[in-house]
Amino acid sequence: MYTGKYLSRLRQERRMTQIDLSNITGIRAERICEWERNKHQIKLSVFLVILKALHIKNISYILRDINE
Repeated sequence: MYTGKYLSRLRQERRMTQIDLSNITGIRAERICEWERNKHQIKLSVFLVILKALHIKNISYILRDINE
């Protein structure tokens, strides 16, 4: 599974729009959309900021579907 799909799934599980995520992280909604569509790779440092904003403390949670 690509990082963008993880990001999309995590955001949707929290019933957030891309705009909601943009508002709490300060990242443009357009960039979030590009990541979710895998048009651009997300930097690990930025991904960790997003995880923190989504209150995800256990990183293994996002890796649970590694075989998809």
